[in-house]
Amino acid sequence: MLGFDDYDPGGITATPYRWLRLSWPGAAANRSGFTEVSFKVGGVDYPPAMTATDAPAPYRADALISDVFISSYVNPAPWFAFDDGANAWDYDGGSASSTTTNFLQIDFGPNLRICPDTIIITSHPTTVGILSPFTLLGGNEGPNSWNAFTVMTVIPHPGTSWGAGTTRTFVTNLPGIAKIV
Repeated sequence: MLGFDDYDPGGITATPYRWLRLSWPGAAANRSGFTEVSFKVGGVDYPPAMTATDAPAPYRADALISDVFISSYVNPAPWFAFDDGANAWDYDGGSASSTTTNFLQIDFGPNLRICPDTIIITSHPTTVGILSPFTLLGGNEGPNSWNAFTVMTVIPHPGTSWGAGTTRTFVTNLPGIAKIV
């Protein structure tokens, strides 16, 4: 694990956060989802492969889709997006004209803060409809308030959606930081 207490990213301001949200605009009119989402710091995956909503501890995965908060009680559960591709996480996309903002969120626990240098996303193997751009947000104050989150970067994507089972790598232009607090 990398640890940087006094990292100088060469003029780029970056803060590592306890909670990361990958957010995107309103959903497509069909089912959409992810086979895998990985936040990377220096080539290391965060979180490690998840086996439940809150396992391995201290990580926790949640989501908000079309204004509905999704946690462990929904199948498929959001942690499927962080299980190294063993399962696929999908959700009912709702209306293509939806103006809601959706997000997939990971809590790194009370002692770890992350600022990813790369994000790898694999779309669901059988559904299409992921919209872009993605916005990466970070927060240290709590998981349930938009006001507590800061925009870290916006990740543009050519076009409005991509094919089923497609893997894309996004460089965040942020310095990779993993910090124990």
